[in-house]
Amino acid sequence: MSTNKPSALTIAIVTGVLTIPGTASGSIIKSFADINLERTKMMLISSYLEQTMLTKS
Repeated sequence: MSTNKPSALTIAIVTGVLTIPGTASGSIIKSFADINLERTKMMLISSYLEQTMLTKS
C-alpha cells in the first residue's frame, strides 16, 4: 500500500499542474519539458550518427 501512495500523490500534483490553464508555472513547466525533449532527440541523433560513422570506418 505504501508504494502506491507516493505515485498517486505525484499523479495528483502533475494533473493539478496540467489542469491549471494559462498559469505561468504551467507554461514554464511545459517549456522545460519541450527543451528536455529536444535535447533528448539531439542526443539520440548524435549518438546514432556516431555509431554509423564508427561502423563505416
